[in-house]
Amino acid sequence: MFNRSIFTALFLLLTALTVADAHADHRAAVANATSAAKTTTAIALDAEDVGQLSAELDSLQARLPDDAEIARRIARVRSDLARVRGLTGTALIALSASVIDELNLLAAASPLGAAPEEFGIRTIQTLGTPECPKADAGAARCANVEWLATDSTRFHTIKKLSYLRGSIANMVSVNTSASFVADAPATSVAIVFAAEAFVQSDMPLDNRRMFVRALLDGKPTAPGDVVFATTVGTSPRSFIFTAHVDAGIHTVEMQWRMDPGSVGKMRDASLLIRTGSESTSTTGSLVVKTPASGPSVSTTDAFWKNVPDMNAWIYVPANSALTASLSAESYASNGKRIALRALVDNSLLLPSDVIFAKGSAPQSRLATFASQGTAMGWHKVTFQWLGESGGSGYFADRSLMLAAYPTSTTQSTHPVSIAPSGANLESAPDGSLASIPDMLAYVHIPAKGNGEIAVQFSAEIGTKGGALAGVVLAVDDKVKQYVTLSDGLDGAQVRTWVFEAKRLSPGAHKVQLFWYGGAGAGFTAVMGDRIMTVLSETGFIPDLAAAPRFGGGHIGVDEDNIGGVEALIGQRNVLAILIDPHFCDADGSAPPECYDQDSVPKGKVESALYGLPSGGGGLVVFEPDNVKSYFNSNSNGRFTIANAGVFGWYDTVHPPEYYTNHPDECVDGFEEGSMALFKEAVLNVVGDVDFASYDIDSNGKLDTSELAIVVIIPRPDGVGSQLVPLLDGDCDGNLPLSADGVQLPQYIAKVNMSLDSAVSAHQFSTIAHELMHLFGGLDDLYFSVDTAVYPRSTTLMAASVGNSAHLDPMHKLALGWVTPKLITASGELSVAEIKLGDTVYIMPRYNSALEEEYFIIENRKKNMGAAYFDALINDSGIGVWHVVSDRTQNIKAPVGVTTAAWEDLHFTDDPAGSQGQMGRNGVRLIRPFQVMQPDGTAVFANVAAKNNVFWDKTELGLHSGPCAIGPTTLTWSNCSASGYSLDFLSFPSTDMSIQVTVE
Repeated sequence: MFNRSIFTALFLLLTALTVADAHADHRAAVANATSAAKTTTAIALDAEDVGQLSAELDSLQARLPDDAEIARRIARVRSDLARVRGLTGTALIALSASVIDELNLLAAASPLGAAPEEFGIRTIQTLGTPECPKADAGAARCANVEWLATDSTRFHTIKKLSYLRGSIANMVSVNTSASFVADAPATSVAIVFAAEAFVQSDMPLDNRRMFVRALLDGKPTAPGDVVFATTVGTSPRSFIFTAHVDAGIHTVEMQWRMDPGSVGKMRDASLLIRTGSESTSTTGSLVVKTPASGPSVSTTDAFWKNVPDMNAWIYVPANSALTASLSAESYASNGKRIALRALVDNSLLLPSDVIFAKGSAPQSRLATFASQGTAMGWHKVTFQWLGESGGSGYFADRSLMLAAYPTSTTQSTHPVSIAPSGANLESAPDGSLASIPDMLAYVHIPAKGNGEIAVQFSAEIGTKGGALAGVVLAVDDKVKQYVTLSDGLDGAQVRTWVFEAKRLSPGAHKVQLFWYGGAGAGFTAVMGDRIMTVLSETGFIPDLAAAPRFGGGHIGVDEDNIGGVEALIGQRNVLAILIDPHFCDADGSAPPECYDQDSVPKGKVESALYGLPSGGGGLVVFEPDNVKSYFNSNSNGRFTIANAGVFGWYDTVHPPEYYTNHPDECVDGFEEGSMALFKEAVLNVVGDVDFASYDIDSNGKLDTSELAIVVIIPRPDGVGSQLVPLLDGDCDGNLPLSADGVQLPQYIAKVNMSLDSAVSAHQFSTIAHELMHLFGGLDDLYFSVDTAVYPRSTTLMAASVGNSAHLDPMHKLALGWVTPKLITASGELSVAEIKLGDTVYIMPRYNSALEEEYFIIENRKKNMGAAYFDALINDSGIGVWHVVSDRTQNIKAPVGVTTAAWEDLHFTDDPAGSQGQMGRNGVRLIRPFQVMQPDGTAVFANVAAKNNVFWDKTELGLHSGPCAIGPTTLTWSNCSASGYSLDFLSFPSTDMSIQVTVE
């Protein structure tokens, strides 16, 4: 296996030096008589063509003016489309040409749509190596293990571990997932997934399979799943999953499972999400298609024929690059090969053809073809295949993606580089890095930067002597990413990968690919036809494809930026265990001073979790005032919890003082009594709960995404604790607790509660708060004292005890629960109450050399009724939140707080025990105040002033300026003017207006 540490030296070399272009002969044309030059035969429309073009005619009619002449022309085209079905031969070809001409004329006369492509890209390397704090880099649990493994036969998320606060818990993980925003209904979605993957099997010749699927908002896309890899070779596999979605935020999660008796391995993964419109547009089109799953299709013919169902129409705007990609589960019998090509109308796209698959191991492959000279208008793209003589070629699930977007030589956003066919390239004899001829392009990032690019590379690659072949992306002569594209085990064929580069500054950037192969005589790599397509854009802020660097893995000021807040979609299992230590017996007290299991019936607890109680008895029904309804409201139906059981009440085996006054020495395996209580609570349900059944990924360890455990104790107030370890014993170190052959979750939640509203209202929210620690590793946002940016009771993760506050918009956005819209121009903004919709507004900081920084605007109103929650938040109005993701900036005091006070609140001498978490530092609520002390401290006149945390017409507004101006300035974390000003035009209501000025 290639030593990646050695390759780091090549990275450094390329970063320092501009590598000279390699000079190599081009690959000779494929010597096959049937791959002749392009034909000039015209298109003859079939029934499928008629359906797609009729839908486009409907779209054009909706956009065109109500004019008699236009109505006549549309009626004629409809009539011609109907006549197509009854014609053959030259008459069919002539009428087909007439229909296309008329559609193009109507398109030219219509107010064409303007839906530019959006994309999100996320790559995760060395999936098997956990994300660890810098201080733990030498720990065994953080050792470099490149390949992630699974033998689970059930689908589960592809993810790498990360360690919360340096502990041995895998509470948070780095998921192969991404969120994106669709701007319009019927948005086309192409999910391009690539990964280095292979299968280890107890019977290697049986081709045991790795299956992969893409979940979109918790449901499988098309196709439902694919055979991604088998037992031959470790090279990248790739596939295009497709969907159409409505406007709003959406989340993609990649999952995998194995055939029984096999182990799947995955190293690097790349997830590209492209969205666009299939309708006629001046700014481009994206067309996706996946036929329904069914029996494999095959070819035994050594001449070109159409791949079944792999054709579609696309509108090409002026001066556009047309790209056509096909992915398929594919293989060939008898060690033979499958060739693939693509035609636009009846002209070949480039490369003219490629070796798509070789050998009998079914796996997912992807190839791309392109043209930079296709005329403006509607065109049909068709994929064709050819089998090598002596074998049969097979495609099972398959999909296509067509894209046509304008590009230019001066400010290119979608450049395509295609190498002319010629002699194969050979890697440098000494295995050194060399540029790939013709794989060079330039992209332009607009003046408002934070640009990002996705580079999709496809090439025929093979090796001699079992050598490795790798490809490297460099931007402006600096290495960004690399991948091993061939290990020499499964023959020369097409390999596809998608690279990323982010946070590019405005202006032109050079994008170039390099490669390397094994060194020595007869030990080299070869490359044939190849193509590079580049997507570039001003990156969305925040980057929805990545997990923001907040959460429990971000504490102190050292380099511990591990994990992040991943999207939380679908449902999670919650096991509740009720245990009574009989604290009331210890002092003889009774409610409301003390509560026990008799005063907090089990059914009442179940109701607080899920709504209606499991039994009768006249119990209070907490509907909708319960955890499940709360998450449904916060997430707009995107997330919920499932009842894995509510067990208890159980009596403890020891008297109360055993748990509260445990001697500071080892007794019964514990030095701390509370730790013993949690173990005791869980052991009560062993035998009633099949813990092994929740081990979805079959790794012998439960994490909180599989099962969250909440231990509930009867006490007056609804108060939770920090994440508590679940241990078998703590005398000799952190020993995990196991049951049913699996290790139980390393952390659980503890909640004290009486569910007595006379003591404190909305006690269910404490359970929700603790669950968000478990499910997402979310930070606490509360402080010991008030500050000018303290969120108070406006978010679940701050002062949430006794109220039903929604989550803040930063966390909702990271979890995939709200739809962001960028504010890019001045004007009056109408902001609907967040609980009546799902939209928040973003004012981003562009062209920053630092991590992401932005403002979020939301509308919050209290006392809207129980179903909406937020009943007891401090205020109603516009919430203006400031998110500062860069550690070097968020440790600086914000406006209204002195440096001394900020440091006193956030940091101690021991970073691991400090409150200096990313959430507390970087999620700030900008609160109205009018007076500052000479030292810069905000002054709140009274309790009412402190509770006035939102903005409305009674306030002066927030205006761009440096920190020195005062408390009504909207400034970035480094005290520079933000360039945004807000004047609030409404009193608190469910629909408020803001005058926004963008400089």
